[in-house]
Amino acid sequence: MIYRIFGVLTLVCLFVCAMARAEDAVSPRLQAAFARAKTERVAVIGIGDSNQRFGGHGWSRYMAQSLTERFGAYGTGLQFMRTPPAEAGQPAVEIPAELKDKAYGGWYLAEGAHVKPDWRQGSSLYLVGTDLMDVTGPLRFHLIYGTFPAGTGAFQPMVRRGTPPWTPLLSEKVSPAPGAYGFAEHVLTLPADATRTWNLHYGVTPVNEEVVGPFYGVCQWAENTAKTSGLSYQTLYAAGGQSLYDMLKTFNGYLPAQLTDYFVQVRASLNGSKTCVVMISSGLNDRNERELSIGPKGGLVGDSKEAFGDNLLGIFRVLQDAWVRAGGTASTIHFAVMPSHPQSDPDDAELVSYLQAARDVTASVPNASVIQLSALVSYQDMVEKKMYDKGVASSPHLSPVGYETLSRAVANALAP
Repeated sequence: MIYRIFGVLTLVCLFVCAMARAEDAVSPRLQAAFARAKTERVAVIGIGDSNQRFGGHGWSRYMAQSLTERFGAYGTGLQFMRTPPAEAGQPAVEIPAELKDKAYGGWYLAEGAHVKPDWRQGSSLYLVGTDLMDVTGPLRFHLIYGTFPAGTGAFQPMVRRGTPPWTPLLSEKVSPAPGAYGFAEHVLTLPADATRTWNLHYGVTPVNEEVVGPFYGVCQWAENTAKTSGLSYQTLYAAGGQSLYDMLKTFNGYLPAQLTDYFVQVRASLNGSKTCVVMISSGLNDRNERELSIGPKGGLVGDSKEAFGDNLLGIFRVLQDAWVRAGGTASTIHFAVMPSHPQSDPDDAELVSYLQAARDVTASVPNASVIQLSALVSYQDMVEKKMYDKGVASSPHLSPVGYETLSRAVANALAP
C-alpha cells in the first residue's frame, strides 16, 4: 500500500511539475503582446546566431511559419538590400554619405554602372501561392530607394508570375535623380484576383534587364492591403559563431540614424498601436565568449552569467532607443529572450545559468520576457525524434523537424 501511494504521489508530482514547467515557458505579458495580432498588425523581428537561418530552415523559416499559422500574416517581412563586396583587386565601393549614413542598408551602383540583379543584392521577393498573407487578395509591393542630385540612372520595378509561363503582370520605369539626395518609395499595386493562386516574383527590374546607376535600393516588402491584423516576420541579425556580445557590438556600430531607419521601415507597415516583438536567441556561443561585456555595467567576464545579462540589457536599450526615435514607445516594443535549446539532460550548466540571467534581467524590465524551450519540448523527445542536426544530439544545430517542432510549440504556447 505504501508503494502504491508513493507511486500515485509520484505520478501526481510529475504531472504537476510538467504543468508548472509548461506555464514557465512563456509569460502572460508576452502572450498579451502577441494577442494584439488578433486585432491589428504586429511586426516580429528575429535576432540570433547560426540557428536563426541555419541551412535555410532555422528560426527565420519555421518560427515565421508557425507564428503566422497561429496569428495570421498580413505581409512579408522587410528585405533589406546589400552592396556585394568588391571583387578581388577592385577598390571598395564608396556609397555617398548622404545615403549610407541615413539608411540601415542598401545596394549602391555608381553613375554609369549597368548590372543585372541576382541573389547577391537581395533585390527580389518571392511569394508562394499558398502564402498565408493570401496572394489572391489586393497586393501592394513597396520599394524604398535613394534619390540623387543628378544622373542618368533608371530601374523598373516589376511583378510577374513566379512559375511558368512567367507572365509579366506589372512594371513601371523609375528615374532616381529628381535633384537631391534623399529617399523615396515606389509602390506597385495588384488588384484582388481569386484565380491568382500561383507564385509571384517581385524585383527592382525585369529579369535579365539591367539597373543603371546611380541607384541605391534600400529595402522592399509586400502586403495584402485587406489584412488589417496578423504578423510579419523579419530577421534583423543572423550570424554563425556569434554571441550576445557580438550582436550588441554590431548594433552599437550603427549610426543612430541607420538603426532608427530600420525601425522606421518596420513601423511603416503597422497600424493600431504599432506593436513590435523582438525575439532574441542566443546562448551556445556565449559559452565561448572571451571579450568583457559591453552592456550598461560593462567589464564582466565574457562567458559568465553576469555578462550574458549585461549584454542582453544592452541590446534591449539600444534597440528600444532606436524604436522610440522612429516614433514608437517603450510600451509598444517587447523583447522575448529565447536562450538556446538544451544540449543534454541535465542541461549544460552555462546554458542553465544564461536562462536564469535572462529571467533576472526580464524580471526588472516591464517589456521583456523569457521563452524557455526546454519547458515546451524535452531533451528526451528531441533525441528520440531526431530533432538535432543529422540526428547527432551533441550538435549545436537542429534538423528541420527540430526547428519546426520547437517553433510550433512556441507558437502554441503564445496562443493558448
